[in-house]
Amino acid sequence: MELQKYEKDIVARLYKGTFIVLLMSMLATTIGNVIDGIIIGKNLGADAMAAFGFTTPLQKFVAILPNVLVLGMQILCSQKLGKGKLQEAIGAFSLSISVAEILSILFMIIFFALPGQIADLLGADESFGVIRAETIDYFQAYSLGLPAIAAVTLLTPIMQLDSDRQRSVKAVTILSATNVIGDLIVIFYFGGGMWGIGISTAVSYWLSLAFLLLHFRHP
Repeated sequence: MELQKYEKDIVARLYKGTFIVLLMSMLATTIGNVIDGIIIGKNLGADAMAAFGFTTPLQKFVAILPNVLVLGMQILCSQKLGKGKLQEAIGAFSLSISVAEILSILFMIIFFALPGQIADLLGADESFGVIRAETIDYFQAYSLGLPAIAAVTLLTPIMQLDSDRQRSVKAVTILSATNVIGDLIVIFYFGGGMWGIGISTAVSYWLSLAFLLLHFRHP
């Protein structure tokens, strides 16, 4: 009976820990998009909102990889750490980060090298005029934050595993606050524009990543 109770406690703790990690990872990868959608819809008009809508599938697509990697990485790292294999856990983390960063940089290059083709693929062909141009502006500016988005998604569970869960919560708060402030500055100080909104989102992810990286600073 004691053994069964102990096993149930382990499963319960694992479930709660995994749920929190997945929730924080989902927040980290979607909150910028939600904020942009709200602010664009309220301040930049129908054309800008249509352009943002065209980019939504692309944003979802580039978020798939880090979200898949984060679960596998957490399981591997948990298993290795549970067996006392610290170096193997570090190896699993390093491999996940490397794969995510290489692919995110590759996507960023493609978005800048083939903007017209990407816009056509999204359905924003030349008949959409200004909407097409704003679609390209947004996904190119947004792509500058892809390496940070991937890193933030993968670093979130590391905070959990390394007993620094509060850092993940604070990082998401920084992401939300800086994105809102940046979007408002773009709209009311620089006169709006989808390029500026995308840059604001990218910058907010880089600032959130910088805060997460403070976890690894040497004492």
